[in-house]
Amino acid sequence: MPNLTEKQSLAVNKSNTNIIVSAGAGSGKTTVLKTRVERLLTEGVNIDELIILTFTNAAAAEMKDRIRKVIKKNKNIAHMEEFVDSAYITTFDSFAQSMVKKYANVLNISDQFTIIDSNIVNLEIDKIIDEIFENKYVSDENFCKFIREQTLKNDKQIRNSIKSVYKSMQNKIDLEGFLDSYMDTFYSEDFVNQAFASFEDYIFNLRDDVLELISKLNDYALPEIVEKNEKSVAEFAEASSYDELLDTLSFRLAQSRNGAYDDEAKEISPKISDARKKLKLACSFGDKKMLINNYLSTKDYAYCVIDILKTLHEKLQEYKKEKNAYEFIDIALKAIELVRDHEDVRNEIKYKTKEIMIDEYQDTNDIQEEFISYIQNNNVYMVGDIKQSIYRFRNANPYIFKTKYDNYKLENNGFKIDLMENFRSRNSVVTIINNIFSKIMSDDIGGCDYKKEHMMIYGNKAYDASNDEYYRTSILTYDDTCKYSRVEKEAFIIANDIKKHIKNKEQVTYYKDDKMCTRDIDFKDFTILIDKSTSFDDFKKILEANNIPTTIKKDINIKDEDEIHLLKNIITLIIKIRRHVFDSEFSHAFASIARSYLYEMDDDELFDIIINKKFEESDIYSKCLNISKEIDALSNRDILSRIITDFDFYTKLLRVDNINERLIKMEYFVNNSTDLNKFGMNIYALNDYFDQILEDKSEIKMKISSGDDNSVKIMTIHTSKGLEFPYVYLPMLTSNFYKSPSKDLFSLSNSYGILLPFYNNGVGTSFVSTVSTVNEMKETLSEKIRLYYVALTRAKEKVIMVSPHLEVPNINKVSSLLKFKSFAEIINSLGLSELEEKVDMETLEINKNYNVIKLSNYKEKIPKSEVIIHTKNLNIENQMLENKHFSKAINTIIDDDLRKKLDFGTFMHYVFEVYDFKNNNLDTLPIGDVEKKKVINFLKHDEVKNIRNAKIYKEHEIRFTDGENTYHGFIDLLLEYDDHFDIIDYKLSNLESDEYKIQLDGYKKYIEENYLKPTNIYLYSINKDIFKKLD
Repeated sequence: MPNLTEKQSLAVNKSNTNIIVSAGAGSGKTTVLKTRVERLLTEGVNIDELIILTFTNAAAAEMKDRIRKVIKKNKNIAHMEEFVDSAYITTFDSFAQSMVKKYANVLNISDQFTIIDSNIVNLEIDKIIDEIFENKYVSDENFCKFIREQTLKNDKQIRNSIKSVYKSMQNKIDLEGFLDSYMDTFYSEDFVNQAFASFEDYIFNLRDDVLELISKLNDYALPEIVEKNEKSVAEFAEASSYDELLDTLSFRLAQSRNGAYDDEAKEISPKISDARKKLKLACSFGDKKMLINNYLSTKDYAYCVIDILKTLHEKLQEYKKEKNAYEFIDIALKAIELVRDHEDVRNEIKYKTKEIMIDEYQDTNDIQEEFISYIQNNNVYMVGDIKQSIYRFRNANPYIFKTKYDNYKLENNGFKIDLMENFRSRNSVVTIINNIFSKIMSDDIGGCDYKKEHMMIYGNKAYDASNDEYYRTSILTYDDTCKYSRVEKEAFIIANDIKKHIKNKEQVTYYKDDKMCTRDIDFKDFTILIDKSTSFDDFKKILEANNIPTTIKKDINIKDEDEIHLLKNIITLIIKIRRHVFDSEFSHAFASIARSYLYEMDDDELFDIIINKKFEESDIYSKCLNISKEIDALSNRDILSRIITDFDFYTKLLRVDNINERLIKMEYFVNNSTDLNKFGMNIYALNDYFDQILEDKSEIKMKISSGDDNSVKIMTIHTSKGLEFPYVYLPMLTSNFYKSPSKDLFSLSNSYGILLPFYNNGVGTSFVSTVSTVNEMKETLSEKIRLYYVALTRAKEKVIMVSPHLEVPNINKVSSLLKFKSFAEIINSLGLSELEEKVDMETLEINKNYNVIKLSNYKEKIPKSEVIIHTKNLNIENQMLENKHFSKAINTIIDDDLRKKLDFGTFMHYVFEVYDFKNNNLDTLPIGDVEKKKVINFLKHDEVKNIRNAKIYKEHEIRFTDGENTYHGFIDLLLEYDDHFDIIDYKLSNLESDEYKIQLDGYKKYIEENYLKPTNIYLYSINKDIFKKLD
């Protein structure tokens, strides 16, 4: 076992109680987890008696791999290695799914249930809401009153709000109970009084902000002016209730004349005016009685909304049960039902399990915590760091961690362990992190008392051998008044700084044989972390224009790029042509396709087609017409495949960038379209499906792999979590913490219920909504502070922040953080001037040339090679030669069946071409399970068992002249070993044609004559999975 610190050893060995381990960044959490597992297994616990849970498939796979390696190295437990893959080392979702499948009969459902696409669920929700509204318009006067008072043109906003609220409510452990008790809970006297007390606290905080600014103003006023101002605001300052304060808002301060105030006061007066406006706006809906009455007047609306939500939930559950298809949230709730309502199942899991280990515990949600509470047996081992809780958008609840931590430190039902030593970072990095977060992270904002309980301890003393001052944190500041955008300015600043570090040959550390060594810094040692990905492309362009190789690391959003719009518009045309509807929507869809990379039609031609109604003469119309004639006989998958083939997407993708990403997206749409048919949904529903994806606010993300070449990496802070980098840049710190207000008419707050507007000669916002907004701002700020803690703790050697110099007041109390809208404002308020390095924008040579590709100097961009190419002078006779090819000709008529086979064969050739035989990339390719299985089958054959030892050439082109004939062909797979070549030619099925031998003999002759090595030739049948060697 590895050498452990005293605290790490305690975390490995402590037993017989619930344990929470607060593992700060770089504290060796992973080592502790895998060592604890090793200890348990060594002491006789079987691996199938452990439940080890985490939150992503990648994290679960990594955990399995680490545990497998630990087991393999320990001869006492090596026999357990074969059981690792079947052990419960998995995500919460996967564990819940396995439990529900195993005990499906207990839950009275089929174990053949499927996971339904959320977009299909959204379509069904829309359908159900339509039915509910249609019935209520006829029979429910309260509903009609609600619509009249809350809408102007139509009811779309209310429909969208109902849908949004319902989707938020799905994370309730007992949704039915929540809806049944809603009116009694959120319209009770206790709730109203508590909410108003919170509102009053907010109002008095605004009052204090005004008084604080007036006090600063008085610092620059004559004594008699100070006295006058203090008298004027006396009642305002002394008011002890909301209603008292309401009567004092109109006080007047002494005017600025005749030297009443110093010049410094000029900057304070506008701030006082803004603060007073904010306070008056918050008080603008009347006194306490009126505010409460306004809120209570929404009660009829709430009855109406709750009734709709109950019906919606009931009908949607019926639909899912009928289809035997559920979302992950449904499965998680069924897992709770299983262990809550069935004691025998609960006890079987509880008493068989020796320990439940939960990694990244700070990311647990309420449903997961509820499930664990039923199967725990004083044996839950929780590891996490509340300071790294950054997934509220996935319903993570950091207060679960905080509650356990606070209880266990008092040894109430558990034991708390702190891992505070940081072994990742230099002392200078640890110091600046402690300096920043001890001032801004508290129990109230951030979720923990950083200064008291979470200060990191510098642990990696190996860094002491080098000068730590050389790596001190920098804040690169700049003048924000020049004409360029902040993205441009900060990208050029970083480019210039990277070149400086490279030129100076600064040293970075690495480990060799467990010993710390140093080397010259390189591009791969720099990482740029940004909270949002919107500026990534601009950063990449600017860095590469400065000859800095750059790689963007991010998940792809299915909605990005053109493919979803193109597929949607082609489907629209097919449907319109089928129905003979040629309206404005038809013309819009046609124009979109014509202008795209599929056709690149010029404006004159497009204008002529649309104005003169020449659609039927176009290739676009012809292709859509042909498909429209067959849609009744085609599945949704077939329709999309046909569109992609007929419109030649794969070839025309060469006209655009990000080809691999676009292929992945198209594969996603094709695969997911299959689910639509399972639910009886045809091409018309497919059209709605694309509409739903485009209209939905959430992103659909997919992971893609990218190389770790020698380049600067750009990624979001979320993506960086769990990683570490030598040098970390943090630009775009001026990004606003807070989102724009939702366009929904009402929304759901976990603490304050459905936030409905009141109607009183117009629509207004209730005081409850105001309190909820303030609370949400605090939670958002807390998470943003944790987000930047994650960002800063990624750095091993050096942190470089980039920010304009901002004039903001210094932080005098943590609560004043709510006044700040960005991390740049927070950093500028901390008094870190000794770390600032002013960038001279005049000498930076910032320009717009990064957007221009200069033909004149493209050769300079090509890396220089030291390889010497020797050439021979050839005298070539100028005469016409007969061209011949090796490939077998097709002499039959190509029917639909043959066409499909050819298409599949072509696609499989593509799959084998893009598959990496040396570094398995099968899971990252945009292919389906059928194609993956074909590759796996191929690799099992003895003929390719040593393929990793070969030099591999794919689609290897050969062209040579024999007499008067020129021969041309492509070898599918050419493998060069030390003593021979293997030629492998892929065939779909048949291996018996004599023409194949003629073809491959030609290849063999060419290879042997030119490379002087014996050559074997093979045919491989993709469908039959057979190798055939040709003599």
